[in-house]
Amino acid sequence: MLNVVTLIGRLVRDPETRTCDDGKIICKFSVAVSRNKDKTDFISCIAWDKLGQYIERHFHKGDFIGVAGSLQIEAYTTKHGDRASKATVVVDRFSFCGASYSESVRSEDPSEREESCSMFDVQYDEEELPFG
Repeated sequence: MLNVVTLIGRLVRDPETRTCDDGKIICKFSVAVSRNKDKTDFISCIAWDKLGQYIERHFHKGDFIGVAGSLQIEAYTTKHGDRASKATVVVDRFSFCGASYSESVRSEDPSEREESCSMFDVQYDEEELPFG
């Protein structure tokens, strides 16, 4: 089985970190990702410990980011008693991509506004792939 998610998009707001009861640090953020020309998805992400601290320090609302990790689905019961679920990407890698939003808006040269991302290799074992 393979559970790998790779996203490239813009941060919806500044990443936020907090320390859990067990001492681990969690960083939460959302990435806006274009599905097609007219649709955008807002994907919740988390990063743990030093990775999360690094993301919080170096990324801000509107910055272009690439993330890779695994998809985690949490089932819960709402306050009205309904069953619901939430998908979150647990980030284990990231990449700086292009200019920040404020820099790309200010630039008058279209070539400087292009969003490029030097993406990272996602490591996996080929024997785990569900197809041959």
